[in-house]
Amino acid sequence: MFSSTVSAALISIPAVLFVTLEPPKPESPGSVELKISESPRGITATITASVETFVGALLVSDQPTLTHYLVDLPPLLTNAEVLLVGLTDSGRLDLFLPLNEPPPPMDYFTQAVVFDGEEFLSSDVVLYHPGDNGTDVAAGARAFN
Repeated sequence: MFSSTVSAALISIPAVLFVTLEPPKPESPGSVELKISESPRGITATITASVETFVGALLVSDQPTLTHYLVDLPPLLTNAEVLLVGLTDSGRLDLFLPLNEPPPPMDYFTQAVVFDGEEFLSSDVVLYHPGDNGTDVAAGARAFN
């Protein structure tokens, strides 16, 4: 009788340990949106995110290719330059780049990246082409994933 009690206890312990050691399911990632607009004085990048407080950056590249640099980072533009950086606590970040003259006429691939203190999130890649005279370039742009 003693051995059957012990074996029943040994069988139930691993099942309990398995349930308690199971990793938590990851939450769905937040969302980040990027809109680019142009004025005679410069370029405005508006970054909106599903989190209130974040540090945001605008990346710019001459190609839409994405690279997965590290495990905890989302895919980011390959060969990108960080053009603008800012901090907000409202869920929306407006970044302004003053320009004395328009940028060279070519395709610029842009991406917003935010860090909320816990994780990095990124937007889709948005095509920006100078000369759209203040129109919201992201509304009619091709998005690259």
